[in-house]
Amino acid sequence: MGWLASDVLLVPRLGRTGAPTRPKPHAVITMSLSFHDDTKFCPSCDTYVRYLSSIDRSYCVDCGGEVRLLSESDWAKFQEQLEARKPKGGRPRKKKSGSVAA
Repeated sequence: MGWLASDVLLVPRLGRTGAPTRPKPHAVITMSLSFHDDTKFCPSCDTYVRYLSSIDRSYCVDCGGEVRLLSESDWAKFQEQLEARKPKGGRPRKKKSGSVAA
C-alpha cells in the first residue's frame, strides 16, 4: 500500500519557547506552499495563470503558451527594489595622518 497526501500529518514548527513560530513576511515575490496554487505570467492571456512545468519551460494551462515568472512591469518593479537595496558609493577612503615626518 502506498502513501497518500492525506496520510501526511502537518505539525506546526515550534520555536525555542515551544510556541508555534509565525511565518516571516515575504518580499516582492511570494512562492506558494502548494504547487496547485502557484502561478506564472502568461503574455498571451495577459494575467498570472496556473501552469504546467517541463524540464526547461513552463506552459499556460489555459492557452498552452509559454509563461514566465513575472510580467514586464512586475520585473521592472523588482529590479528597482534590488537597485534601491544596493549599498551606495564605493570603498571608503583611507584616513590621512595629521603629521608628516620630515
